[in-house]
Amino acid sequence: RGFGRVAFALERVAPAQPAGSVLNATCLRYRLRTLLPVMIPNLSKSYGNNSETRGYLPGSVIRGMVLSQLAQQRPEWFEQNRRMLLSDEIRFLNAEPVGAPGALPAIMGFYGDKASDEMISVLNKDVMGKKRAGLGTNCSLEGNIVRFWSSRTSSAMRLNQRTAEDKEDKTLFQVRYLEQDQEFEGYIILPEASFAGVIGEVMQGHVWIGADRYQGYGECEITNLEAVDQPDWIQRYGYRQQSEVGSTLYLLLMAPTAMYNIWGENCGLDLEQLKEKLGVEQLEIQACSTAMALFGGYNRTWKCRTKWERMYDRGSIFKLSCEKEAPSLEALQKIQ
Repeated sequence: RGFGRVAFALERVAPAQPAGSVLNATCLRYRLRTLLPVMIPNLSKSYGNNSETRGYLPGSVIRGMVLSQLAQQRPEWFEQNRRMLLSDEIRFLNAEPVGAPGALPAIMGFYGDKASDEMISVLNKDVMGKKRAGLGTNCSLEGNIVRFWSSRTSSAMRLNQRTAEDKEDKTLFQVRYLEQDQEFEGYIILPEASFAGVIGEVMQGHVWIGADRYQGYGECEITNLEAVDQPDWIQRYGYRQQSEVGSTLYLLLMAPTAMYNIWGENCGLDLEQLKEKLGVEQLEIQACSTAMALFGGYNRTWKCRTKWERMYDRGSIFKLSCEKEAPSLEALQKIQ
C-alpha cells in the first residue's frame, strides 16, 4: 500500500583510538558521526511554529556532553576540577561537517553574476550590481579557488499537545534537523596535558547531544580521537613562524563572537581592546561583511532562560588597517 519499504546498507566503521593514545596532549581532534537526526536550535532563524537547526555542532554542545559524561563516570575527579572545567581555559571549538581539507565557516562578502562562476569579495573590489553568493555552511580555500559545501538537513511536522492558551488545543509545528550518517570534525584545546587522558575516556562510543535526546534524536558515535599540534585551519591559513606580518589584517570569525566594552556592554567588536591585544596604537576597520545571530541558554539552578545576546555570526570577516605599524607575530598567534 506504499508503506513499509526499507533499504539496508553495510559499511565498516573504524573504532575510536583508545584513550592512551591522546595522553599528554594539549590539542585533541575528534570526529563524530550522527547515528540519528540531531537538532541544534538556531534562535535567529526559528520563529512561530518553525524551529530551525544549525548546520554545525557548536562547541558548547560538545562541552556539555563531555562535562555530563565526566560528572557521571568520574564524579570525584569532576568535583576536584570543576572550576577549571567550567572556565574558559578549556576551549571546545565548533565541530564542522567534514568536506575538503582546511574547513572554514562559510566566508561572507562574496558576490557574483548568475551567468559567471567568478566571485569577488566586497572587501577588495566594488560589487555594485552583483548579487550575494552563498557558500553553504563551510568552505575551503585552495589558492584562488573556493570550495564550499553544506551539511544535510531535513524537516518533520509535529503536533504540539499543549499550548499556553488552551491545553487541549493541538498545534502543528515544523522542526528542521541535521540528517543522520554525517561526520563532523572538531577540536578541544586544553591548558594542561593531564586532562587529555580523562577526556579521552569519555570521548568514546555512543554519545547523545542536542535537543530532543532519547526521542528519536541526538544519538552519535565518536569515530576518531587523536592528538594534534594545533587545528588544521591554523596550519593552512593562520600566522606561523615563517609568516611576514603586514599592516593590513583580515579577521575571520571562526565562531560567533561578541566583545564587551569598559562599561560591560555588548559592543560587537571593540577596537580599543583589539589595539591593546595587538600592541598597536592605531587600528581601524576598512571594510567588513557580517551577519548577526542571537544566542541564549538555560539556567538549571533557577529553571529559566538566560538573557539573549546578539553576536557577530561565524564567517563574518573584517579588513583591519594598522597603517604603518604592524603587530607582532606573537600577539597574532595568541589571538588565534
